Amino acid sequence: GVLLLLLLLLLPPSPLAPVVVPPLGMAGVAPKPRLMCLHGKGETGADFARRIAALGELADLVCPDAPHKLGGGFAWWLLPPGERSFTTPVFEGWDETVAFVRRSWVEQGPFDGLLGFSQGAILIAALAASGALRAAAG
Repeated sequence: GVLLLLLLLLLPPSPLAPVVVPPLGMAGVAPKPRLMCLHGKGETGADFARRIAALGELADLVCPDAPHKLGGGFAWWLLPPGERSFTTPVFEGWDETVAFVRRSWVEQGPFDGLLGFSQGAILIAALAASGALRAAAG
């Protein structure tokens, strides 16, 4: 199958903030960006890390497990029977997911952005639309 990824930097610099150039590393190269990577429904962070391992040359990747157990993997939210993420009026466990991502953002960060697949990509869009990470990053 085709692996679709969504990368979204949630907090663009304020027009009033000075531009900060990252310090150069030992070899005169800027450090790699650090990304929180959010797996798809039913996967684990370790599964996703293996699938995107080649990106490790470009960025430091942190791939946590979602907070809701689902079969042999995890989900960012659960769905009522017969519903899909794009049809349901409610994401069951949403508050726990937001709290988990915010806590991970602070405890495992700092991060430069997010990368997600499937349910993880939907989560990134929902977090960006709701502003849920602004307080965590601030």
